[in-house]
Amino acid sequence: MEITKKQVILKYIYKVLFTLFIGSILITFVIFTRDFTNVTDQQTKYKILADAFTIPGVILTLITPLVWLVDEGTLSGVSYSLKKFFAHLIPFAGFKDETYAEYCAKRKKHTGYSYFLVSGLIYLTVGIVFTILYF
Repeated sequence: MEITKKQVILKYIYKVLFTLFIGSILITFVIFTRDFTNVTDQQTKYKILADAFTIPGVILTLITPLVWLVDEGTLSGVSYSLKKFFAHLIPFAGFKDETYAEYCAKRKKHTGYSYFLVSGLIYLTVGIVFTILYF
């Protein structure tokens, strides 16, 4: 079965919506920890909203280069070392004894992770607007 262009676009939109949902959970957490409902000063409200939108924006934007680094194999030595460490700690867990070359050969590459960047930039844009309103 061949995947159509429409299906690819819908899948990308679902990924963006999911990351926006995760970001909205972070926004809700920041707003409720800063007691937004009891604040009466408009400037303070803008400051809380600027912080609430900037935090998930920065997190989601910085996930993109991290996933890219992992995809390029930069951190595969660290993950291989941790896997070997836990294999020695828990000998009955059933970890396969493999070399680093075998580990790198079977590693899956990620495909398309720009939805983190898109979602992060959306939140950063809203955060910048609230920062401008605050100042």
